[in-house]
Amino acid sequence: MKTVLATAYLIVALSLSGCVNDRKGVAEANIELDNGEKWIVDKAMLEYINAMEIAVNDFGPDGDISKLKAMLKDNLKGVTSNCTMEGQAHAELHKWLIPLMESVDDVDDKESTERLKQHFMTFHTYFK
Repeated sequence: MKTVLATAYLIVALSLSGCVNDRKGVAEANIELDNGEKWIVDKAMLEYINAMEIAVNDFGPDGDISKLKAMLKDNLKGVTSNCTMEGQAHAELHKWLIPLMESVDDVDDKESTERLKQHFMTFHTYFK
């Protein structure tokens, strides 16, 4: 059932934007820097990414996981619908974004929110 929901979510995300149009399932570990420098992410996209990171970091043991998941999905839609990135920066961001989308689909407990925190740590390693 989770696979069906994940697939449906990705189809919706793909239809909302030209940004998420090349799902390759590349692991985050394969992200490359821009000649040793972090890639620059569009300001509009960065606002949604920052909002997600704050929500995940602020999520406490008494938090409502369903509300967190809904907020994350809404912000992912914002990221994809505001994507204007092109070229290698766009491709590298996808290597981070697709695994994040899959992790958001799987959020169901405190442990899964810890995995999301790792995604954002990875983001800051390769993007600014």
